[in-house]
Amino acid sequence: NRNNRNPRDDRNSRRPKFAKYPIEYEILTLTPPIPDMPRISKKMQRKEQAALPTDKLVKNYMRRYDARMKAATTLTDAEREEYYYRKTLGVSQTGEGSSNASSAMGRKSAVLSHAYDFALKQFGVMQKNKGISEQESISLVEELLANEEKVERLVSREKTTTLIKEKKAAKEGPASNDTASDEASTASTIPPPSS
Repeated sequence: NRNNRNPRDDRNSRRPKFAKYPIEYEILTLTPPIPDMPRISKKMQRKEQAALPTDKLVKNYMRRYDARMKAATTLTDAEREEYYYRKTLGVSQTGEGSSNASSAMGRKSAVLSHAYDFALKQFGVMQKNKGISEQESISLVEELLANEEKVERLVSREKTTTLIKEKKAAKEGPASNDTASDEASTASTIPPPSS
């Protein structure tokens, strides 16, 4: 009888009676997963981030801007009370002033972009002139920006005057254009004087 038995039956009878582990367990024991990196707190991330040299200048610009705005605008009691209740109740301002440009974020983004431009110019001035203080660099950058604005106004004024002249010349008629083209063609056919 023993010879008539199937060899597989012997193997099955020798095995323990508990279930075999699934194949996933073997895979995991042979190649364990990569452990998750420890979570870094926001405070540590901020410390690790390399601070740009212009960040301090931007913060100072924003501080000066806020001080200027607080000094320039004085709220009436009614406006303060309205602002207090809107803030407390969570009511947003509706109506004409609800566009993006007049909203707080719209104003802040424009001011921030100007602050970064100002800080970059200030950083450049401070790099060129070693040993200059921050207050001196602020006055130099303000002078630079005033000069740039003046030049830009002059250029735009010149462009508008040339456009106005061109429109007037176009309105006067083709006769004036023909004489101008005749003058240009005769000027190009005359050889330059030899020396």
